[in-house]
Amino acid sequence: MNRKAVRSVLACSLISAGFFSYLISPASILPLLLSEFDISRTDAGLSISVVYLGWLVFQLPTGYLIDRVDVRSLMFASVVVFVAAVFVGTALTGYQSFLAVRFVAGITGGVLFTASAQIVGQVVQPRYQGTAVTAFTASGPVGFVLGQLGSPLIAERFGWQVVFPVYALITLLGYLLFRRIQQEQSYDAESISLRGFAETLSNPAVLLISLAALCTNSMYLFLNTWIPTFAAEVHALSLAGAGGIAALIPFMGIVARPGGGWLSDRLGTRRRPVIVASFLLSVPVIAVLTQTVTQSVFALFLLSVGFSLQLAEGLYFIYIQEIVPSNVTGTSLAVATSFAIGGALVAPIVGGWLINAISWYAAFAFNILLGLVGIVAILLSPESVDSSTLG
Repeated sequence: MNRKAVRSVLACSLISAGFFSYLISPASILPLLLSEFDISRTDAGLSISVVYLGWLVFQLPTGYLIDRVDVRSLMFASVVVFVAAVFVGTALTGYQSFLAVRFVAGITGGVLFTASAQIVGQVVQPRYQGTAVTAFTASGPVGFVLGQLGSPLIAERFGWQVVFPVYALITLLGYLLFRRIQQEQSYDAESISLRGFAETLSNPAVLLISLAALCTNSMYLFLNTWIPTFAAEVHALSLAGAGGIAALIPFMGIVARPGGGWLSDRLGTRRRPVIVASFLLSVPVIAVLTQTVTQSVFALFLLSVGFSLQLAEGLYFIYIQEIVPSNVTGTSLAVATSFAIGGALVAPIVGGWLINAISWYAAFAFNILLGLVGIVAILLSPESVDSSTLG
């Protein structure tokens, strides 16, 4: 990739990483929020869910706009709204206002992440697209790591109100780099119509890939949510120790997501084999997680599944762009992202219900079923175009 493309990937990654850091930041300072607002743990959990909700509700309309409006204008507006919402939130009192501001900030995720993925896919040569887009999607786990590790340190020294603006400044820094690059973006003269929008929403290939993305993200969020409790109750680890081991699951995405893109590019830019391999490697590991093993073996299983699952995480966002016309890539990305976010919202709830109503084994069995559904969905999907000889 040339220098301009690398800088574009870096700029978009900073924009996205700041958003994801902000999204997850309450998780590691929940005791401070409980004390500040005098709320329950359930109410405190809404501080994260409400960002996902804002993102999900406005994702499809945002995808439609991405295919009709200059993406640079959308990026400017979204960064302004995101940064303004974050800073306004620090001045408001009351938990309802705090949640409302985070909902507004969540609305911008459709551009800060989805449009950024589209931009990265367009600024690099076709034979490097898988590597570039999956490297960009690593901004998600990078943001989670920054938010989890950095928030307590910032709050301890400067107060919890300062935590959120710090992450907004990361997004702003990325946008300033994005503006400085002044990349030329090409658009079809005939942008997407309402009919084209509706046809994209019902495109079988788009829906199949999006379904596989939902399966991957549901499995990923189930593990992130329930593994600490499972390790404490079933494997008799301390909660602190289990949490530390479980934190390695998202951390593995920093390596696995770009690795999946690099591997698929080496296979002639074919995405299906890597995604299928991701499911095939993950399902057996999830199955053996319920077995009685030593702590070191259990940790090895978690590292393995954290790596194998996330081999596919970033590929969906380039795969889906390769099977649709160029004037509907934004909408197609929005569909895939909506499915993925939906999986993130539902997985912890369904997992918790299965654990309480039936057993841990039922919850893990359900996630194995999701893996099998993901394999079938990808096998029924069209192969991406071999662009290794292009660009």
